[in-house]
Amino acid sequence: MRFTDYPADKPVVTTTFVTEKYSPLISIVIDNEGDIEALSNDEAEMEEAVIITLAQLATIDPSVKTIAEMNSGSSFIKNPDTSIWVKS
Repeated sequence: MRFTDYPADKPVVTTTFVTEKYSPLISIVIDNEGDIEALSNDEAEMEEAVIITLAQLATIDPSVKTIAEMNSGSSFIKNPDTSIWVKS
């Protein structure tokens, strides 16, 4: 599936480092059930976990829209110099 194939209101687990402190995203993981995690390089505790929508994630980091084939079981790492997402 492409980014645009998911509903805009699909929940995404991330952290307050991403949503409030604007730490750059470095990793996106789509688990086997299709749940999405978007993480920065910060070591977050459970208290810092938040749920946002896929549309909110795209507002925080528009480069996520360039990820092709966001299938269940996939993970991606972003090159910080180019903002290109690479399947890992």
